[in-house]
Amino acid sequence: MTASAGSLPRTVLVTGGRGHIGRLLVDRLRAAGVRAISLGRSPAVHFDDVVVDLSEATAVAGVIADARPDVVVHLAAMLRGEDLIDRNALMDRAVAQAVRAANVPHSVFVSSAAVYGTAHATACREDSVAAPENPYGVSKLRGEAIFQQMSADRAEASVLTLRIFNVVGPDFPGSLVSRLIGASEAEPVTLVGPDAFVRDYVHQSDVVALLVASLTASHAGYRVLNAGAGVAVSTRDLIQRLAVPSSSYVERSGGPSVCWADMTRADQVLGVTVQRFPTRGWAAPILASPGSRSVAPSDERIG
Repeated sequence: MTASAGSLPRTVLVTGGRGHIGRLLVDRLRAAGVRAISLGRSPAVHFDDVVVDLSEATAVAGVIADARPDVVVHLAAMLRGEDLIDRNALMDRAVAQAVRAANVPHSVFVSSAAVYGTAHATACREDSVAAPENPYGVSKLRGEAIFQQMSADRAEASVLTLRIFNVVGPDFPGSLVSRLIGASEAEPVTLVGPDAFVRDYVHQSDVVALLVASLTASHAGYRVLNAGAGVAVSTRDLIQRLAVPSSSYVERSGGPSVCWADMTRADQVLGVTVQRFPTRGWAAPILASPGSRSVAPSDERIG
C-alpha cells in the first residue's frame, strides 16, 4: 500500500526510531513529509531525534506531551539480557502512561510472533492461544496487556498491536534467509530439523508498509493484527527456493518448530499486499526502504 503524504498523520513519534525497523519507518515517513520524532538512547543524527531513557516515565511523558503527536509507534524493546522482561515492562508502562496522559488519539504497539510460541499445526490467528517460549515473547505479551489496559482506561483511545513475524532484508543479515544466501562451503550454515522448522518470512520493506498503513488504521478500542507474509515456509523450502548448494549447509536432527501468520484480518484492515516467498533478491539493498542505510546493532530494535 502506498499512502500519499496528505493521507498520513502530520506528526508521528516513534520509540526505538534509530533501531533497525524504527529507522526504516522514520526514513520512510520523513521522505513523505511527515514529522517523525525518534526517541531512544542512540545518538541523535537528525533534529527530530530525541535522546531519552525510555524507562524513565517522567522524561518520556515530558517528551510526548511537548511533541503532541497524532500517533505514537512504540517499537523500542530489549531483545536479550537477564533483566529483559523487567526492562521492557518499564519502557512499555512509561510509554503507555505518557500516551494516556497526553491524550494521543492513536497508538501502535509493536509486538512479535514470539507471543504465539512454535507449536502450531495451523496458521496463527490473532485469537490463537498465546504460548511464548522465551523471555522476549513473555515481555511482548506483557506489553500487549499494558497497552490493552491503557485503551480500556480511555474509551475514545485507539490502540493497535502489530505482531511482526520473521523479518528478512539487507538490514537483517542474521536472518536465516540472509545466512543461507551468504552461505558457502567454507562457511556452511547449520540447519536444525530443516523439514520440521517452519516460519513466516516477511521482507523489511513490507513490514514498513504495514506499519505505515497502521498509522491511519485507528478505531475506538484495542485490536491485534498479524504482520507477516501469511505463508508457511520450511527450511527445506528455503533451501530449494534459494538454490542453496548442499555443500553450503549442514543438517542436524530436530523436532517440530512451527509458526506462521493468518493474515486475513490484517489484509482486511490494512490492505497491504506483501511479497509472499523469499528470493535471493531479498538480501539486496535495492529492496530496502528509501533512505535506508546499514547501522550498528542497537538494543532498541525489534527483529
